[in-house]
Amino acid sequence: APAWFAQHVAPELGARRLDAGALEVVLTPDTSRAVLDAWDHLVAALGWACALLLALWLATRVAIRRALAPLQQIHVALEHGARGRFDQRLPEYATRELALLARSYNRLADRLDESRATNARLEADQSLARTIQARLEQERRAIARELHDELGQSITAVRSIAGAILQRSAEQPGIHGSAQAILAMTGHMQDGVHAILQRLRREAPAAHERIEDTLQAYCALWASHHEGIELRCAIEPLGEARDEPLDDGVGLAVLRVLQESLTNVARHARARSVEVRVGLRREGGGRDGQAEIEVEVRDDGRGLGPQPTPGRHGLAGMRERLAELHGRLELHSPPTGGLCVRARLPQALRQPLPVTQ
Repeated sequence: APAWFAQHVAPELGARRLDAGALEVVLTPDTSRAVLDAWDHLVAALGWACALLLALWLATRVAIRRALAPLQQIHVALEHGARGRFDQRLPEYATRELALLARSYNRLADRLDESRATNARLEADQSLARTIQARLEQERRAIARELHDELGQSITAVRSIAGAILQRSAEQPGIHGSAQAILAMTGHMQDGVHAILQRLRREAPAAHERIEDTLQAYCALWASHHEGIELRCAIEPLGEARDEPLDDGVGLAVLRVLQESLTNVARHARARSVEVRVGLRREGGGRDGQAEIEVEVRDDGRGLGPQPTPGRHGLAGMRERLAELHGRLELHSPPTGGLCVRARLPQALRQPLPVTQ
């Protein structure tokens, strides 16, 4: 045993003397063996303690690694999500806390997948709507060209022939009267074709243009073409905020209703003045009511009459267009005379696509 150990553990025993007659026996105890045994026991105990600590360390390491192994799966799933991929799902773990985390992540991934699918469908629907609208406008322009090139030229040719007959039949009253009738009829036909071409070639508001500005510009254009009719136009903002855009379909419907109403005023009303009001109204008043867009065109002309001709004023087309957007059309004759056309349809704002990573 080391000397320092023997110094600390060796007992101090004195010599023992025994009287044996003429002799004296002296017994001196030797503790080295006991100290050596104590040292051996200490070394053995320390060895077992180190072995036990090593075993505990290894067991703890294995247990922690097994307990934290699911975190690697969670980390991989979150990395996939950060790259915009939510196709990976976490299993159900035995540990309660990890199981709650896995269920929360799976619900989040499901919602994000649904949102991405909804966004994709919305983009596809909007693309289809834009394609259909562009195709409709293309067809309108094609029909307008055909009317102008074919029917317009044919009417002009008939008018030319009737004019020549009119000049050469001054002494023949029957033929002269027929030529005058043909000229008058073809004149009406030309006016009708011209009106149809104007309606077909009206452009929808551009995507970057506010519908309020488009309505104001159209009122100014209409007033410049019909100087004999006084036009008063009041256009209010149609969104909750000034720069908040209106849905394209609703904006186009508002524009078409205004165009059709003013066209009817110019062609049939024989009015001296017309008043246009476009604004936002709420049912029941207050800011909590349902918002509706109201288009009102009021003139002082002759009105519809007791029995208006069906379809004469384009009312059927206006009703159908508004019905597609859950709107309605109202007609009434004010006590002062004339006609009031009022269209109402629900407000719909242009919805931006949610941004997802």
